[in-house]
Amino acid sequence: FPSHDTHCLNVEGESGYASLTDDEHGERRFLDSNAGGIRQTISLGFIREHTEWLSRFTLMHTAAYSYIDEQLPWLATLPGRLSYDFSDDFDPAYAFTLCPWLDYAFFSCAGSSLGETTRLLAQAHGAGCPVVVATRGAEGAILFDGESWLSQSPSSVTPTDTLGAGDAFITAFLLTRLS
Repeated sequence: FPSHDTHCLNVEGESGYASLTDDEHGERRFLDSNAGGIRQTISLGFIREHTEWLSRFTLMHTAAYSYIDEQLPWLATLPGRLSYDFSDDFDPAYAFTLCPWLDYAFFSCAGSSLGETTRLLAQAHGAGCPVVVATRGAEGAILFDGESWLSQSPSSVTPTDTLGAGDAFITAFLLTRLS
């Protein structure tokens, strides 16, 4: 593949940032951010110029804070699978509008009951996403593929820092699934 910088858009403006801390249990807590900085106002439509390059990938992953939602219908036409992390700050009704374009959808539902979580996953699947997954913190993870409900209990650990735990889970899941 060519150098990644040949597929980036460089613009003037403030980079995104977030300030956070860990509480006494290792849970991360966001204090402040600039909501992506310049990314809020710059369209990612330029990626359409890189169709050939993007078509080489088996999987493309994005997330709720990428500001790429308007490109999802186009990305879904490419050969690779499309994965999306809705994180823990999502509007279900809006999320369901994105589900038809996705192959994998991930939701962080640590504060939700089992019933709320399974309803969310069933609705996301019904909206068009074939494989939907929810992480529930200490309650583990749940997957629904339209036929089967699978659950995975977490290993018991005392976390020192949970920053990136969801990203690590998604990465391990997708790499395992694709292999």
